[in-house]
Amino acid sequence: MKFVALSAIAAVVSADSFCDGQRFCVYGTGTSSSVTITVHAAASGWAGVGIGTEMTNSQLFVGWQNSTKGYTLISAKAPSQVQPTVDSPLKLTQVPLAVPAPSWAKLAYSFSTSVSGISQSTNIIWAYSNSPPSSNIDSPKAQFAQHQATGTTSGVNLLTTGSTSATPAASTTTSGSEGLIAGSVALANILYAFVL
Repeated sequence: MKFVALSAIAAVVSADSFCDGQRFCVYGTGTSSSVTITVHAAASGWAGVGIGTEMTNSQLFVGWQNSTKGYTLISAKAPSQVQPTVDSPLKLTQVPLAVPAPSWAKLAYSFSTSVSGISQSTNIIWAYSNSPPSSNIDSPKAQFAQHQATGTTSGVNLLTTGSTSATPAASTTTSGSEGLIAGSVALANILYAFVL
């Protein structure tokens, strides 16, 4: 049984997606030059994902619903834990939703970007807030509220060329309400299912 449990851990190290329960999911499919990333979030304000292990100096991608019920998406960087500076020009292109949204998702969007910094075992940070930008929600320069929940994960293969499935990655930490419990329970449930 120990061998089976270790195999289960190895199987989730290189996933094509990551979900933190029914709070946040990120999916990726890629080619040699670009990757399409899809974000689903239970938050109603904004949700974002970054390539890296912490907010500081990571490439960030953030989206929120705008006045047309579409999405305003930005790419940005932050020198520390402050409002990110929007890239000019933006380092993303909005595309049609690549992965259908689950019923719990209040925000769901997809974008394509270059594969720079993205590998078959990508470190990801994520965050969201239930507070939408306070003004000018149609502008990429809109100021948005500080995150209410955050998390990190490693070992996500955003460059997969196959179908996507929501699989927790091997190393996950979250903060915010229910964060650590939800991530731990999700991983424990998968390991338990593999052992049986």
